[in-house]
Amino acid sequence: SAARALYKEIQGITNKPVRKLVNTHFHFDHWQGNQIYAEGNPGLEVVATQRTRENLTRPDAGLGGIPFVDKQVTTLLPAEIQKLKDDVMRASNPEMKARLESNLQQAEAYFQELKSFKPTLPTRTVSSTTTLQEGGREIQLHVFGRGHTDGDLFIYLPKEKIVATGDALIDWMPFMNDGYPEDWVQTLSALENLDFAQIIPGHGTVLPKSNLAFFRGYMADLIAAVRKAAGEGASLQEMQKKISDDLAPKYEKGMSKYPIGQYRDRVGVNVEMVLKKVVKKA
Repeated sequence: SAARALYKEIQGITNKPVRKLVNTHFHFDHWQGNQIYAEGNPGLEVVATQRTRENLTRPDAGLGGIPFVDKQVTTLLPAEIQKLKDDVMRASNPEMKARLESNLQQAEAYFQELKSFKPTLPTRTVSSTTTLQEGGREIQLHVFGRGHTDGDLFIYLPKEKIVATGDALIDWMPFMNDGYPEDWVQTLSALENLDFAQIIPGHGTVLPKSNLAFFRGYMADLIAAVRKAAGEGASLQEMQKKISDDLAPKYEKGMSKYPIGQYRDRVGVNVEMVLKKVVKKA
């Protein structure tokens, strides 16, 4: 697993134990690795917001939690593995075929790991800014409000001027299905007030602080465009086509750096989510 590989890297740097682990939100790829750290570090403290801990056991929480693991094992991963096998068989481009084969191997390994998965839930929750002192280092945990989820937690190292954002800020298109678009924009503005130079995003490479304005700008422009189109009586399909094209000159290149999460792959879904959550308030 990714968590196992990362933990191995940590052990290559230091033999000191991991004492604290922070879950930024409840999505499966941000907490399922807790088990790896707990197994190797007795007494490990796992920190999250109270809402994140609650979401991990709610059957209707969305893209994460214990019930979601059951769904992954019984239906989602078998279907994904079969699709990847079919895609590999059809692929004619060598580079694409190699990428699909790699994805297939990872999916199959992940599937086997989940069969023996032991949920490891947060042992400590926070509801407001909390400061930790570990090894002479100050670590601030910030709760700014709803955004990518209703339990986002930000990790801030004031001396090093680094912030880890979870998926509230990533280096590709945002996933909004469990999010709160209007609140998200405000949360990022609150985050911007911290004195930092570098961002460790939930996905992608380390980014400069300036990337926050770009990511927030996309969401703010998207919300404004959906509101305008809805006010003019446009259908969802009309909105998706027009808004995708209208925002592309400003955002497509910066939101399409990786094979996953590209602008054209997600902008239509983002339009649908904003229409549902902001305009229709569903």
